[in-house]
Amino acid sequence: MAVTKKQVSMNKSGNNAFEQITATAADKARETKEQAALAAAIAETKATKVKEAANAKVSEATLKAREMKEQAELAAAIAAIKATEVKEAADAKVNDLHDTAAQIAREAHAKAEELRATAERKVPIRRRPLKRRPKSS
Repeated sequence: MAVTKKQVSMNKSGNNAFEQITATAADKARETKEQAALAAAIAETKATKVKEAANAKVSEATLKAREMKEQAELAAAIAAIKATEVKEAADAKVNDLHDTAAQIAREAHAKAEELRATAERKVPIRRRPLKRRPKSS
């Protein structure tokens, strides 16, 4: 079979069309690949930002928790100090009241002794003769 010029020309134009289609497809594939790489880079950047924001929130929450713990410990220490002060004040008041009561008791005892001694001096104890009963006959 003999190949004619027309067939060769058609074959060349077919090859050109095929090459153009192939080149266009390759360009589109390259472009799609570049877009995919760009989208992946954007997604990675967004993921990094989200991760950093989450880490910042965790750090902030950790700091707040630590601060709250320190405040609670400080409040507990202050409460313990105040409780100790109140106990010491109450103990001092009880001791004062005990001392006052003991002093009053000593004074009352001394006064009672004084009154007893005075009473003994002023009112001598007299012995009265017993009344005699009439003898029954």
